[in-house]
Amino acid sequence: MRTNCLLPVFFCLDLAACATDPRVPRYGLNSSGGAGEAAVMTAIAATSAVASRAEGNCYAACPNGTTCNRGTGLCDPLPCRGLCAVDESCDMSQMIHRCVKRPNVQVDLKLVSPARAAPPSTEGTVPTDAPVAPK
Repeated sequence: MRTNCLLPVFFCLDLAACATDPRVPRYGLNSSGGAGEAAVMTAIAATSAVASRAEGNCYAACPNGTTCNRGTGLCDPLPCRGLCAVDESCDMSQMIHRCVKRPNVQVDLKLVSPARAAPPSTEGTVPTDAPVAPK
């Protein structure tokens, strides 16, 4: 494994170890919280990340405004964080990206109906639903 791939694992271990305060009530593995609980939670998180990545998804769920880059497994930001309306586009020409209105484009549409087929001829046919007189 590359070194930069191990950084998130060590970061999670560090956060989990720092966040275990024995004065806070715990609902889970151990009420005292400690290195054991941090190791178990980190193993669960790492297993979940590996399983997600094995399926071709990102290591974790991407937050709003980002999209999963299936090549790297990381979340990439969307242009303008995905906040532009339908009639807007993201202007990324300057340092700060912003949503701008798209120019109005008028499109002339003609509705073309298919050629109507001639109604079927009724000559020489006897209606089948007419009552038949007895002989």
